[in-house]
Amino acid sequence: METLTAKQKIFNFPVTKIILALLAFMAFVIIGQQIAGKLLGLKPLDKDFRNLFKGISDYELCTFL
Repeated sequence: METLTAKQKIFNFPVTKIILALLAFMAFVIIGQQIAGKLLGLKPLDKDFRNLFKGISDYELCTFL
């Protein structure tokens, strides 16, 4: 029988895996928002249109994952 260390026990716990996946997902979305904001900042667009486009791009990122 294989014994697990304390670190392995923590990382094998399902709630820990869920929390790590959520953190990775949120980081991916935040980075995507920052990139979309930088790209849209290059064009002279209305602020509402930029926010709409960022929202749509966030939705696409979420459905892609």
